[in-house]
Amino acid sequence: MKKDLQAFNPKRQLWNYVNIVLIAAGSWAQIVIQTPEVIVHKLSQNATFNCEFIHTPEQQVEPNPILYWHNIVQTNMTRLWPDAEHPFMNRVDVLDHDCNSSNRSILLKNIQWEDSQGQYECKLSYRVGKDSKRTKGIAVKLLIYDSLFLGLHPEDNGTLLCAVNVSQDLRFVLSILHNGYELAHKQNPRRTPLISLLSVSHPLENDKEYECQLKLNSTLILRHTFKQPLETSAAQELFPEPVFLYGAILLVPIIVLLALITTMSVLQRSHSRWPS
Repeated sequence: MKKDLQAFNPKRQLWNYVNIVLIAAGSWAQIVIQTPEVIVHKLSQNATFNCEFIHTPEQQVEPNPILYWHNIVQTNMTRLWPDAEHPFMNRVDVLDHDCNSSNRSILLKNIQWEDSQGQYECKLSYRVGKDSKRTKGIAVKLLIYDSLFLGLHPEDNGTLLCAVNVSQDLRFVLSILHNGYELAHKQNPRRTPLISLLSVSHPLENDKEYECQLKLNSTLILRHTFKQPLETSAAQELFPEPVFLYGAILLVPIIVLLALITTMSVLQRSHSRWPS
């Protein structure tokens, strides 16, 4: 499952509108558009990082602009494309191999927890006449989650437990609901390592359906449902159905009938041996 999230930023929205107007008027050379700013993927799946290079024919951009993708963690920069460096070697491919395509997106394969560190940037080097230029898109954040567990608490069968591993981000929230009403929730703590375990529990009631949801802010990422079956009564547990007794009772007439048939057969044989 993939979720693309774009937080509303008035300044950035205004800046995008200005860019579009300038391009339409032919008064600015180029712009790279990268959306959204946050993408969410499940561990071990593939993640797409979008990047688009836009310009008009009047801007006379030379063919074959050079594409770069980097992962930036604080002051460290690691190249994804071209010639990916560790830990991205053999895991990155461009979606469009045409160097003159406007689509400069890449695919990162088999994402791991370490990939959620830092941010990702698309950069392009190009020429306009004799001038060399470079432009880049906005930084993209990759967030990761693992499989969600929803079931009986291992230490208390009367409690429902929901748990999931996520990458570090304060916006992750895990909740247990019944009929759309939130019963309990847990938010990602402020200071966590690379991987954070979110878990939330709630007492179970018989024959009720519960739902566990993982959200990033208000955006639903994942959901599972659980229903507790009706509890077996104590009398049924102490005195189970006498299945074997029922079977024995049913067998009694059959045994009696077989005994009668055997007896009659013996008598007939004995009678046939007597002299007339």
